[in-house]
Amino acid sequence: MDNWLTIDKIDNETIIISEYRHWEETHCYLLNGKEKSLLSNAFNAASSSTG
Repeated sequence: MDNWLTIDKIDNETIIISEYRHWEETHCYLLNGKEKSLLSNAFNAASSSTG
């Protein structure tokens, strides 16, 4: 894996930016609207579970 970041386009409004080389393997979500955009990684905490 040469790149620090990977970018995956889910649809025209949603892009995931992942940092797999970081120990936390961070994922940020870019949600594009017609007038504004939101960049967030808050979805990770809500969707992850610990054993």
